[in-house]
Amino acid sequence: PGSCCFSRDDKNCFFENEEMCGLYGAPCFKLRNINVETGEQVEEAIHIEFNVNKLDGTEGRTGTFVIKIHPDWAPIGAKRFKELTLAQFWNKCRIFRAVPDFVAQFGINGDPEIQTNWDSKGTLLDDPVKASNVRGTVSFAKISSNSRTTQVFINLKDNDGLDGYDFTPIGEVVSGMTTVDRLFSGYGEVPRQASIKSEGNSYLDENFPKLSYIVEAALL
Repeated sequence: PGSCCFSRDDKNCFFENEEMCGLYGAPCFKLRNINVETGEQVEEAIHIEFNVNKLDGTEGRTGTFVIKIHPDWAPIGAKRFKELTLAQFWNKCRIFRAVPDFVAQFGINGDPEIQTNWDSKGTLLDDPVKASNVRGTVSFAKISSNSRTTQVFINLKDNDGLDGYDFTPIGEVVSGMTTVDRLFSGYGEVPRQASIKSEGNSYLDENFPKLSYIVEAALL
């Protein structure tokens, strides 16, 4: 009585349901989604649908893909991604860095004022790497340890070599990967991130008009 029946060794719950566990006066960590090591509540996975335009670089070619965010993989990164989604940050963001057989990257807002506001919130501490950067997984981009802000990338192939550099997957594309494969990649890594931050979408529209972009992203 007074402690959870959840075993720290074999990760198996002795009782079949929370009611039985409650008879012994203990909260059921397993059924209430509590981290057995820390005792903290773990958020449930969420699904976010992205509607995109200019697939293959052509206006009017649209599609969708869905990302499942796993807070148990990376709670800090998952929380930021959800916050960005609720703030409609992704809307109108261009996929400004798309490298075939590597990654598709986005997350610099088309409005410099909005981007500056998020940058002012500071960087995120790194989450330990619990999942590998395989095809379809989503990770925050960064330039050094504890430097994540708003940019993320989708792995277009198995990039498990990124695991050793502490790029931590926070989720995965669970539907619409064929849409992701059609994000325009003709400009490669040419768009300058500093110019996007200072000039916004006007810089990209003038110099890289074929970039695919997110029309809207919302929780399902």
